[in-house]
Amino acid sequence: MLVCPLEGPEGVRGRECFLRVTSGHLFEVELQAARTLARLELQSLEAAEVEPEPRTGREAVLEGSDPLPRAPVLVLRFSYICPDRQLRRYVVLEPDAHAAIQELLAVLTQAATTAQCQLGEARDPLRGRLQCLRCGHEFKPEEPRLGLDSEEGWRPLFQETESPAVCPNCGSDHVVLLALSLGTTNREHREGEQSPAPLQSTSTVCDPSDHSDHSDRADPAPSQAPGSRDHHSWSLSPPPERHGLRSVDHRLRLFLDVEVFTDAQEEFQCCTKVPVVLAGHPGEFVCLVVVSDHRLYVLKVTGEISGPPASWLQPTLAVPLHDLSGLELGLAGQSLRLEWAAGTGSCVLLPRDARHCRAFLDELTDVLQALPPAWKSSVSATEEEVTPEHRLWPLLERGSSSEPPLFFYLRVFLVEGPATCPVSLLMTLSTLYLLEEDVAGSQAEPPLPAPSDEASEKSLPWGLGPSVHVREQWPLSSLSSVLLYRTAPGDLRLVFYDEVSRLESFWALRVVCPEQLTALLAWIREPWEELFSIGLRTVTQEALDLDRRSDQFRDAHVTWSGCRNTQERGTFPP
Repeated sequence: MLVCPLEGPEGVRGRECFLRVTSGHLFEVELQAARTLARLELQSLEAAEVEPEPRTGREAVLEGSDPLPRAPVLVLRFSYICPDRQLRRYVVLEPDAHAAIQELLAVLTQAATTAQCQLGEARDPLRGRLQCLRCGHEFKPEEPRLGLDSEEGWRPLFQETESPAVCPNCGSDHVVLLALSLGTTNREHREGEQSPAPLQSTSTVCDPSDHSDHSDRADPAPSQAPGSRDHHSWSLSPPPERHGLRSVDHRLRLFLDVEVFTDAQEEFQCCTKVPVVLAGHPGEFVCLVVVSDHRLYVLKVTGEISGPPASWLQPTLAVPLHDLSGLELGLAGQSLRLEWAAGTGSCVLLPRDARHCRAFLDELTDVLQALPPAWKSSVSATEEEVTPEHRLWPLLERGSSSEPPLFFYLRVFLVEGPATCPVSLLMTLSTLYLLEEDVAGSQAEPPLPAPSDEASEKSLPWGLGPSVHVREQWPLSSLSSVLLYRTAPGDLRLVFYDEVSRLESFWALRVVCPEQLTALLAWIREPWEELFSIGLRTVTQEALDLDRRSDQFRDAHVTWSGCRNTQERGTFPP
């Protein structure tokens, strides 16, 4: 529909544009270049109506155009916090303007009614209680907001000098309704809502971002602290499907609109909580990565996820989308490297789960493709490949054939008492490695020449670049058993036995989701059983115990040791 926006209290006519309405948004589109000038969410629409004819004929007119007498004016009200987005007024310029505006009103009125019903459902259970985003104070508004059905309901919102939704404690107007999901539809809320069951549930749906808390906990029992319950109420760990990345708690959405987004017309697209490694910064830290239609933001989680978002989120990085120059999906799809400004800046997202990583990559790719032509840039999207220049190449076993080397790679956590540290597990057909990697470093490094004399069995491999350090390695023949835990489906223990020193050792590892544990066991079982011609012994205990070995654990070593001795004599137990 061809319209002309009216701006400001005086109704100054702006540039003509098209109005385009979809199932979820209303767009202002430039006439010639078809560039999106503004995007408004229909779920925030409060009212749509035709403005009564002005009593006077004076209206400021755009230079070079003629006034259009008696042209109907469409008035749209939105529930945005920013005053300049709360009201839109358009002069309809279609040939049959009155018929066109009635058709549009039929669609917009239905959208406004649906949005108001959802708003009422969110308000009723909590009886209109508000919370201040600045100080966290909860209160009830002293007076109701101006109703849409009042006689002054059509009045432009920017004429109101005071808002009743002001915190009585600090005076801030950055307040939010204490409801579950005002910013999402009921369907999106049900999809993103988290089950109150303990984190140790054996559900096959993995929590792709809960592993970010492993650095400060090793106890499998869920925390019962109030902050822990509030953490789950934010729904920051949705299922790794794309719809989960688009759903966001309305309190967080408001914080992003008011405190983070720099442009008034900026719109939220998706977000995910994930460990991030920034170039030039040691280690990884948990962040909320937010994508709008203008920028990509990285907000560091600085404390317990409880209370106002400003108290536990710190804006760290803001990258314009048109500056992005490279996207690289990491090995086995467990990480995503982002580069911008022709490679001068970079960061690595570490979901450690291929489904989660690919879902976010797909969402980001869709946002980049939807950018206006003037903002689009050539973004190189690649997948990490293992070539002779790859950092892990010196560790892989190459046969005489031209086929690529076989290996299994998984980003895991090494559990050491009450603490954990991120490592990479690399398994070949003969050796298991625990690696420490500098993920923000170079992705490809030329291998150094191998030494002339043969290295011993447990010596560290030659030719590794500075971004990879072998923390520990064992031959596959030293693996004696695998210990699993019924109440901790993401934890396992690989047990090794050195026949020369007759000492036992183990790696206590934690994966992101049970599916990864299943894949790990399936990969290692085949070469091990081919080597010993017996089944790999896996022992399942009830609970995780990092401080002692159980009798069942010791029996596994005795059984395996006896099996190996009989194999060396050429006989096998029945």
